[in-house]
Amino acid sequence: MAEFNYDNAIALSEGKVFVTIDGKNIPLLETKEASAELEFEIEELFALGKRMSGNKITGAKGSGKMTLLYVSSMWNEIAIKYIRTGKLPRMTMTAVTDDANSELGKQVVTITGFKPKKIVPFSMKADKGVLENELDFVFDGIDMSETLTDIKR
Repeated sequence: MAEFNYDNAIALSEGKVFVTIDGKNIPLLETKEASAELEFEIEELFALGKRMSGNKITGAKGSGKMTLLYVSSMWNEIAIKYIRTGKLPRMTMTAVTDDANSELGKQVVTITGFKPKKIVPFSMKADKGVLENELDFVFDGIDMSETLTDIKR
């Protein structure tokens, strides 16, 4: 009987995030936390002779959030350029999960149609700590160019 190898659990901090803006690859070294999620849009259905409703997936939408150490004006520049010109650059985001202590390899997920939903132009507080930028985003496409090797079962 196979046993679970705890070393194959992926450590949360073993990853990197890159954003590609108009073809330029930019590593987001200041990323503290990043996550994306797909939410299926489900239509509730009813039919004669059935006492329970059914469900059909009719679409999906993507959203996410990131917490970044505030060390760059890049997001402010993108927002201000959009406000002044109405132009938002083409952006994708790639997340690489790669824990060298795991035998499962790495996973590379790229989201396309990346658009910031909320940007924090500035933040201050009369307290100890460092500046952070909470960045909410949406996306309209997803691909996975590398997948983790499945665990032995």
